[in-house]
Amino acid sequence: MTLHAPQQLYEDWERAHWAAQDVDLSRDRADWAAMEEGERNLLYWVLSSLMVAEERISTQFCGLVLAQDSEEEEGSFLSTQLVDEVRHMQFYARFQNEVIADRATIAARAVTFAGTAPVLFHLPASVHYDAERHVWARPDEDGFVTVGVAAPLREVLWHAPEVEFWAVDRVEVGSPIATAQARHGRRIAIASPVAGTLVAVNELLEVAPHAPVFQPYIRGWVARVYADNWERDSVGLLTGSSGAAEYRERLARTLALSRPDAFAGVLL
Repeated sequence: MTLHAPQQLYEDWERAHWAAQDVDLSRDRADWAAMEEGERNLLYWVLSSLMVAEERISTQFCGLVLAQDSEEEEGSFLSTQLVDEVRHMQFYARFQNEVIADRATIAARAVTFAGTAPVLFHLPASVHYDAERHVWARPDEDGFVTVGVAAPLREVLWHAPEVEFWAVDRVEVGSPIATAQARHGRRIAIASPVAGTLVAVNELLEVAPHAPVFQPYIRGWVARVYADNWERDSVGLLTGSSGAAEYRERLARTLALSRPDAFAGVLL
């Protein structure tokens, strides 16, 4: 097997370029008109799920392009993949408007699918989770606790969120450390899962705002706190394989009912 270098992949992309607006949909319109209701209902479901998937990939992929910090050729190739995802969205929009010609129906089904589609999150067993506030804590042997946002918050965070730290020296359990930019013009509160003295904030987030979304447990940590009593505050947190599984199960139950409600406690 031969793997092409990023520059070669970019050049291949240029040669295979296609335009969503140039696809001939006349045959599709005729086929749609001849379909039975059951066949149309199946396509409604397929198209709505694909549209939601392409929208999620497009918005999340922006951060991956920003996150790459190596060779220029790699950035060029990653940019082509973002363009392709947006182009897929453009094609599905054309199909919806020109073939189905029933925007209300497909939009309603897309909203339904977006609210029930399963979402996979990375929840390492090595940290402690506050499942209500969607933050994590990782203690060290000297009494310091590193705090960050849990991966599920990527569902509401902007792909490269601006983080504003609160001017505080102490935090209590549940008190804000910072706020971060969310989608649709909103912000989220990043609360501390422990009480103690705030000793450091992650200055990397000023130049790498995508880190809490794409590397939440490594480069994307938010702050460090010298805990007053870690043993006391950690009692209410979830940890280990069983804790991560419980957090995941709670999310699944809440997301199945209402995606906005799953994060209502942190949205401002």
